[in-house]
Amino acid sequence: ELSLSSEVIKYGRMAISLDNPYLSDVRNLLIKALALSNDSNNHVEALALIDVLIKDDEDTPVEVYLQKVDIQIKFNDLDGAEKTVEEIFTKFNANASVYFIKGKLALANASISSKSEESSKKYLLDAINAFEISLQYDSSMSGSRLLLGECYALLGNIDKAFNALDAFRESIGKNLKDEQLSSFEADLVVEKVKLCETTKNWELGIKICEDYLKNNDSWKVYYSLGYIQNVTANTYDELMVALGNIKKAYYLNKDTFLLPDVVNLN
Repeated sequence: ELSLSSEVIKYGRMAISLDNPYLSDVRNLLIKALALSNDSNNHVEALALIDVLIKDDEDTPVEVYLQKVDIQIKFNDLDGAEKTVEEIFTKFNANASVYFIKGKLALANASISSKSEESSKKYLLDAINAFEISLQYDSSMSGSRLLLGECYALLGNIDKAFNALDAFRESIGKNLKDEQLSSFEADLVVEKVKLCETTKNWELGIKICEDYLKNNDSWKVYYSLGYIQNVTANTYDELMVALGNIKKAYYLNKDTFLLPDVVNLN
């Protein structure tokens, strides 16, 4: 996927420098590829292209505006993102994706308002409302369910956070094959552990990992278990137990145990 995205960027840049009848379509594809990359310079380029596209084409699709908000959130330009969201609601009919991006913006605002508990709570409740509306438009909006879990965890409600993840599992898991389901279940355990970390429910996070590992092997879950044990360790022996589980994670996936994988888990 990364290679394909790189190819789109390479040839997309060449194509928009030429006079061709499909310039708008090419810009759209290039913007998508640039937005999906992990390079902040590509994001800057995408924003510039989006502004040109909006200026040149009155019929610019809502997806382009949504990508603009997503990039603005990544750059922490929350005021700019707020203006773009307002523009979206002025120009387009509301849909699941529109409310999803509104929820993401509210969640981002909550994170920078964390020093003010009252302000942070307001943004989190706004985010929950937006995600729930997006699910009313489209119940398969899996991203809304995941971020609902994060919002509830930040509010300290681990039960509702887990309920959101369980609903996500039901909506996605039924469409997966057995080999995909195994990896998916492990990923869900990791997500629940992250919610436990957010709410400081360390013992619950350890129990979730240990229960899963009774009948399954997963480097991600072993690493998550070792991580929590390391955070909560008070003795040398407890540190050694944590290290042992992190080593199990490494040996289960040592051929591809890369730093980005660990970063994503954290």
